Amino acid sequence: MKRSTSTRVRPRSLLAAAVTLLAFSAGCEKAPRTLAVRDPVQRPGDARDRVQLAGVTKRAFAGADGADLVLEIEDLPASRLLLAAGTERSASLRCTTTLERDGRAPVVVARLERSSAEVGWLEQIAALPAIDAGALRLACEGPTPSRWGQPLLAALMPSQAAPLLVLVSLDLLRADHVSGFGKRSELTPRLGRLGRHGLRMREVASDGARTLPSHHALFHSKIHGPWSDDSRSKPLAAVLAEHGVLTVGLTSGSQLRTLAEGFDHFAENQPSFAAVLQRAESWIDASEGIATFLFLHSDAPVARGDFEPPAYADRVRELDAQIGALIDRLTREAERRPVLLVVTSGHGAALRGDRDPSLFDERIRVPLIAWSPGFVPAGRTSDRPSSLSDIAPTLLAAAGLQLPEAMTGANLWPFWSGARDEAPAALGTLSWDDGTWVFRDREYKLIVRTALDEPGRYALYDLSHDADERVDLASEEPEALRLMRERLGARLAQVGLPPDLPENPIAGDCVVGEPGCLRAQGMPAEPRERLRSLGYLD
Repeated sequence: MKRSTSTRVRPRSLLAAAVTLLAFSAGCEKAPRTLAVRDPVQRPGDARDRVQLAGVTKRAFAGADGADLVLEIEDLPASRLLLAAGTERSASLRCTTTLERDGRAPVVVARLERSSAEVGWLEQIAALPAIDAGALRLACEGPTPSRWGQPLLAALMPSQAAPLLVLVSLDLLRADHVSGFGKRSELTPRLGRLGRHGLRMREVASDGARTLPSHHALFHSKIHGPWSDDSRSKPLAAVLAEHGVLTVGLTSGSQLRTLAEGFDHFAENQPSFAAVLQRAESWIDASEGIATFLFLHSDAPVARGDFEPPAYADRVRELDAQIGALIDRLTREAERRPVLLVVTSGHGAALRGDRDPSLFDERIRVPLIAWSPGFVPAGRTSDRPSSLSDIAPTLLAAAGLQLPEAMTGANLWPFWSGARDEAPAALGTLSWDDGTWVFRDREYKLIVRTALDEPGRYALYDLSHDADERVDLASEEPEALRLMRERLGARLAQVGLPPDLPENPIAGDCVVGEPGCLRAQGMPAEPRERLRSLGYLD
């Protein structure tokens, strides 16, 4: 007899639209509009495993191989059922989902079938009627072990109750090549128009000059280094998923596979950014009536190593045209439901080659555009020093959700939404790369190479008069250097890191495991391999 596993499903209570009145120091009291997550998606069962098949990672049921999976249901309103099943070996796949209710004949509500010998997930969306009591039986035929992805139940609802949050990261897109942010405004007419109809944060720094640490900061809202401990923090997608948001990540690369936590569906290694956008269109269609978060990542606007200025400019033009199609689709979608689109970049690209690019603004400064008709007033700009780590708390606030304490970024939603005329003051931005700290404020930029002793440890640039960072003022302006070092210490303390930087964390006598210490000699095998996998050790 074929065995089965059973779990009970009860609808979660509606998540009320949280609108909090904010009182500001200027005496202005105004409530920012939120996109209001309601009627959450339900994730029946206890799918703790994360299974990757053909580059797509899903929550999946452990122990479901060769067994029927029975999901008992009570008091379920009319819903949409999002299903996925996959094979771990090359073989055919035939699965059915049957609705069983007392006194009624079983009804097949979905079939997932593939005869070709492929590895990967099959997906389908089915409609379910209102159910007082019953069960869904998920069964697969054939000798090949299969996996059921986490089924998702989403109550049918008016579209206005189901916001769409879209976060786009265009890796290696420099801020100075985007209209409204620098000199090369002709390269990105669509992004330029988007910025004019939304909001532009013009002084945003990447928390890390590489893809993985910068996106770690984007999701976890804290700077990422070898000292990082994620055991007590939840990334953006996980927080949204806990509140009933369907979470989908699509990327044309594979560098972000370790950041799939919280995503119901995470597909990497798409053949191109055009393919990412095509799959995004399908998910926008599928998410009608469902509160949804889409993360779309372009691995690079240029081929790796293809950083000659003319070629780079051509690819940025191409990228702008591609993103234009997404903007057009979201413009139509915004007529039916709340839409918030945020476009940024993990880090910029080095086009000069005459110095270490990771330390300078060509690599660190990134664009940030937010657009949301009816929620973000058009034409707003800010030169507040901001970071990628500010995006997660801002998106959560936009959805009316409470911010996790572990997130260290600023909530900019009161400014984005127009409830506040100016963004809150900031000490400055922090960036970390391979033993080097970069601290920026509105006027100066301080670079601290923690592996070096004096001289050469510090570099100081006056950004207001030396935007290309050509003249190092560390030895010429000792008072400015002292002030920037004090502000750096204050900013480190603000994000929970020791304000005193270690003197020589790579070659010197630092304590392994302490913030900033990257010395691998004598380090146990497990943390050493973890640092190597993250790109901090060779």
